[in-house]
Amino acid sequence: MARQARSGWAAAVLVLVAALSFTCCVTSEYLIGVGVGDITGPVADVNLMGYAQPLQTARGLHTRLFARAFMFADRTEPSRRFVYVSADACMASQLVSLRVVQALQAEYGKELYGFDNVAISSTHTHASPAGFLQYLLYDITSLGFVRQSFEAYVEGVLVAIRAAHASLQPGAVRLAAGDLAGASINRSPSAYAANPQEERDMYAADVDTDMTLLRLEATTSEGPEAWGPEAGGPAAAGLEKAAGGAAAAAAAAAAAAAAAAAGAPAGLGLGALGWFAVHCTSLNNTNRLVSGDNKAAASLLLERWAAEAEARARAAAQGVASGAAQELQEGAAGSSGSHASEGPAAAAARAAAQSAAAAAAAASAALGLRLEDLISPAAAEMAAAAVGGRAAAPFGFRLREPEGPVGGRERGAGNEVGPGGGRALRRPLRFSPAFVAAVAQASVGDTSPNTAGAYCLDTGLPCEPLHSTCNGRNELCHGRGPAWPDDRASAALIGGRQAEAARRLYLAAGEQADPLTGPLDYRSSFIDMANTTVVPPRPPPGANATSSSSSSSSSTWGAYWAPRGGTTCPPAMGMSFAAGTTDGPGAFDFTQGDTHGPPLWRLVARLVAPPSPQQVACQAPKPILLDTGQITVPYPWQPRITQVSLLRLGRLLVACLPGEPTTMAGRRIKRALAGRFAAAAAPGEPPPVVVVSGLTGTYSSYITTWEEYQVQRYEGASTLYGPHTLDAYIQELLVLADSMLAGSRHDPTSGGSRLPPDLQAAQWGLLPPVVMDAVPPGALFGQVTQQPALASYVAGQVVNATFRAANPRNNLHINGTFMAVERWQLVTRRQQQQQQQQQRSADGPAAGQGERGVFTQALEALSASGAWVWSWLRRAARLPVAASSTGAAGKGSAAAVAAAAATAARHEAPQAIAAAAAGGRAAAGAAIVSGAGAGAGAGAGARGAQAGAGPSGAGEEMWFAGQSPCDAPGPPLGQGAGAGPSEGEGEWVVVHDDRDWVTRFHWDRPSELSPMSHATLVWEISAGTRPGTYRLRYRGDAKLLSGAVRPFEGCSAAFRVEAAAAEAG
Repeated sequence: MARQARSGWAAAVLVLVAALSFTCCVTSEYLIGVGVGDITGPVADVNLMGYAQPLQTARGLHTRLFARAFMFADRTEPSRRFVYVSADACMASQLVSLRVVQALQAEYGKELYGFDNVAISSTHTHASPAGFLQYLLYDITSLGFVRQSFEAYVEGVLVAIRAAHASLQPGAVRLAAGDLAGASINRSPSAYAANPQEERDMYAADVDTDMTLLRLEATTSEGPEAWGPEAGGPAAAGLEKAAGGAAAAAAAAAAAAAAAAAGAPAGLGLGALGWFAVHCTSLNNTNRLVSGDNKAAASLLLERWAAEAEARARAAAQGVASGAAQELQEGAAGSSGSHASEGPAAAAARAAAQSAAAAAAAASAALGLRLEDLISPAAAEMAAAAVGGRAAAPFGFRLREPEGPVGGRERGAGNEVGPGGGRALRRPLRFSPAFVAAVAQASVGDTSPNTAGAYCLDTGLPCEPLHSTCNGRNELCHGRGPAWPDDRASAALIGGRQAEAARRLYLAAGEQADPLTGPLDYRSSFIDMANTTVVPPRPPPGANATSSSSSSSSSTWGAYWAPRGGTTCPPAMGMSFAAGTTDGPGAFDFTQGDTHGPPLWRLVARLVAPPSPQQVACQAPKPILLDTGQITVPYPWQPRITQVSLLRLGRLLVACLPGEPTTMAGRRIKRALAGRFAAAAAPGEPPPVVVVSGLTGTYSSYITTWEEYQVQRYEGASTLYGPHTLDAYIQELLVLADSMLAGSRHDPTSGGSRLPPDLQAAQWGLLPPVVMDAVPPGALFGQVTQQPALASYVAGQVVNATFRAANPRNNLHINGTFMAVERWQLVTRRQQQQQQQQQRSADGPAAGQGERGVFTQALEALSASGAWVWSWLRRAARLPVAASSTGAAGKGSAAAVAAAAATAARHEAPQAIAAAAAGGRAAAGAAIVSGAGAGAGAGAGARGAQAGAGPSGAGEEMWFAGQSPCDAPGPPLGQGAGAGPSEGEGEWVVVHDDRDWVTRFHWDRPSELSPMSHATLVWEISAGTRPGTYRLRYRGDAKLLSGAVRPFEGCSAAFRVEAAAAEAG
């Protein structure tokens, strides 16, 4: 039996070699490209957008904010393309969309990009800096327009789109869909219940559980030789961290063997784009840190999972190259039970699924979680059920089977459930180093991530359900997340559940779905929503036309859409708008579901801007608090002109809306579009899949159904254009659908509409500037005032250090970082020689090397350190500057290189990329590592930047250290004492920065007018952290009285991270 097992595993190993070098030949109809840009704005002083709390101003950074771009083009006609962007922002901005399209047209020409094929959506995080919209109501709490927020948003989106444009390549797009329960609840169930019973009976839940995901992969899989000299795998130490050692290598080898045995080609994963509806309000209105909230957690986890899975594939390649086949054979010979008699294909399939689950488990540590945490009910949810709270169902995921034969197999064949809830794999998982993942926003309006329900802060009892009040008031009614009272842990859980569902869909799409085929198309319209007439459609002959009745949606033809005739209204906000929601209660004596309004506030509304009788009748039954449509001083308060778009990729339809549709509003949009396209489909065509992308293009608050509007909870009171708002949007989407089906051209400004206004020149901004920064006499910027409390830590503990700081608004550190966690790592003499050679090359690049050489050399210096992630960045540096198929070769090539660099660097090398983009060759290689040998370069670069910052007073010179405190040479804490000059020295390597979930950058000052401030860096040590010596590094920039800004840095004392007792044993 042992001999049989050994021969089977030997065969699997041999097949692995072929599988990893196998070239995929899947036919594709599309070109695909992905990219990422940093949109993090000011992380101090600026109001956080979403809760409209004036005192909720930023005081630091939890995670950086990113725009993730996904571009699709017709392979036969590359100029036919569209790009979809999911941005970690509270909402889309009409002014941002205008500027982005203008910039793209200036760079690439109007034939490639326009208002109809650029869709910018947001995740709706309520922890992004405010001040980037052009309508006054949304900027009041931020003291008006904030140029830093706006420019960071625009530039980050442009970087992402440029990177996607530069990386366009033939690819396959696969689609999978499923249902995710336990990641959201409906926060306005009484309004949802107002929808017709027959319509509600069509669905199992009062919240949208749909998740649809696109799997993007290259159609030519590259073997290990294409990854450069290091393709065989990183150093052994890096493998232990990234791939779990020999066991993971064995699993990856078996997965590759299974792929080759099944004859399934492997595609290189480029990205994953999904849609799921849940509010990004896990972090409540007491949070003061800029963060991407639960949607960012989902993206981070998916991207980390791709990195872990790719590391396992590389580990397998290294294992084969170094003779690990014998180790695999011995491991197989030692197996017992039924597994010992498995053939190579069966054993490989089982091991492949185990490897994928292991990658998911390792990735979950990036959020400080275990994989089982994501799929088990959390303590707060169980406690909510115990006291009668309205908690969500536990985590549940159901994959929807594709219709008809798939890939030559009948439906359901080969879709066994593997370990960890994943699908059984038939091919190895390979991923690009620039893999991009997003779970974009959908019908978010009435959803909440606070799945444990809403409770009163004073009594701990559930809130009154109809009005969400506690003793008649709204202020004490707050939703609880699954890890309450830890909001960050709740955000991680909700994001992790989205990521886990998306991961399973990604696997399923590869196993059960053929690539999408069919038309690539797009349409868009600008609409004057202040005066749009909704015309009820004529029912087909013989249909029971009851469009004006409350049960119209249950009629034969109205099952898709049966609007009431009417006209939309100029924008206005209702009384319940001021009541807020259970995610973020309002103030005063407003309550949700109030169709009259408090008497005092009715009087105030009449005095401020009394609405006309026509407006009152049009908006009824909404009691108007702010008649924003008639207020134009100093400029318009809310938009009149909005935009809807329809994107098509084969049978996938993406309906882009400029607001927050509720669950049932989104379902009506889906039914309307699906019905229209299904009616025009040829026999045998698969049914269309419709997703709703909320918060896209611009922002115009909420979109409810007519029935929900009558209840006037927060969502109905925030539906700007009256009860016919949804019907008007569906009507226009169907116009776009008809144009698309007929193949006719459609002008976004047709039908008498016009482009939205450009109000940037009229903006007011009252946020005071940073005047200057200072430190006490005898102190220095970057000086540590509180060192880490312990000399050694273990996983699960928290490290923090406090520094004398400066206002972060002086330098946003785009594609950079305010903080870093660094690990001391020994460097051999050979690695030192390589780094010296690379430094010489960086100082004087060879002819033809250009911008790519700068970036590549910086990454090679890091790759030599043995950290496996740096080899990923090397690959990203090889992205094409401009593909000839784009029709715009040569345009914006420098920008394309910078965009590709920023995309690759979003995880690990921020300072190197920023320096490379600026042309700072010497700083590019040194900004990431410092210490003996490398540290002197970093200190010199920092001092050089200071010298060029401008004149300053002699007294101010005393505030800066003459030499960077981070340049101290020598191995810390006695580590490396045995490594003499012949063996090598050490360097500090970045392992975390402020784009990671497990770090926090807190900034504060003694008083609002004080020029002095301090920064506290926090690192939550996650499971799997490698034992070793670490330190925290702070990077700041001080503004002097002269106006000059000078960079500085500080480093904490070194400390140890030890293996936990269980790991050590």
